[in-house]
Amino acid sequence: IMASGGDTAGNIPYRASYTAAELRVAVEAAHDLGRLTTAHCRAKDSMQHALEAGLDCIEHAEFLVGPKDPGEHLGAGDKPPAGHFEFDPFLAERLLADGIFISFTQQTDGWDSIVRLRDQEHLSPTERERLGSLERYFEEKARLFEKLLTAGYRSHLVVSSDAGPADTQFGKFHYNLELAVMGGMSPEQAIESVTRVAARAVGLEAHAGTLEPGKRADIVVVQGNPVEHIGATAEVRAVFRDGVRVV
Repeated sequence: IMASGGDTAGNIPYRASYTAAELRVAVEAAHDLGRLTTAHCRAKDSMQHALEAGLDCIEHAEFLVGPKDPGEHLGAGDKPPAGHFEFDPFLAERLLADGIFISFTQQTDGWDSIVRLRDQEHLSPTERERLGSLERYFEEKARLFEKLLTAGYRSHLVVSSDAGPADTQFGKFHYNLELAVMGGMSPEQAIESVTRVAARAVGLEAHAGTLEPGKRADIVVVQGNPVEHIGATAEVRAVFRDGVRVV
C-alpha cells in the first residue's frame, strides 16, 4: 500500500496518501484473504495512520515532516522537498507494542553514489558538493536508525535495500549490512535482521530464515566469518536454493 509519497515527480514524501480509515479498509480486505500487509511510509503521518489501521509492516519509516502547505512546490514538473527526519519515540513504542515490523531501507537514496565517489581519485566541485550532501544525509539516517534501536526496535527491525530506483543497485546488498553495523547493530544482529527477522515479517518463518531441519535449504556461502567482520558478506562464493547450487 502506498501510504505516503515517494521520490518520483509529483510525490510529496512527507505527506500521507490515505487516512487511517481508508488504510483500514485495505488491511481488512487483505487480512480477510489471509494476506499480510505492508505500507510505503516515509511520512510520519503515514506511519501513524498505518498504526491505527493495523498494518503488519511499514517500509522506510523515516518519520518525515515538512511544511503544512506544500502548494508552492507543486508547479508543473516541480519536485517538492523531501522534508526532514523527526523521530517520535512515542510512535515508535506504539508501533513496536503492536508488533508492526519496520523495513528500514539502509542503502537507498545515495549510498551507492557515496561508494562510487569515494573511490574516485579526482572529484569535480559538483561531485564534491554531492558527496558532502549525501554524507550528511546518511549521518542523519544513521542517527534515526540508532534511535530506533535505542527505543527497543530490534526484534521487529528488518534491514532492506529498496534496490532498483535511482542508483540503488541490485547485487550490492552487503551495503545494507555494513550500514546496519555502522548504525549500532552487531554483525550477528544485522545478519539476523535480513534472515530470521525478515522471514517473520513476510510470514515465511516456517519455511525460511534459519538453518533448521524441515526448512528450505536456501544458503549463501561467503569467504570469511561475517559475524566477526560484516564486510565478508560481499565475498559471495556460492548460493544454494532448496539445497541445489545455483551460483
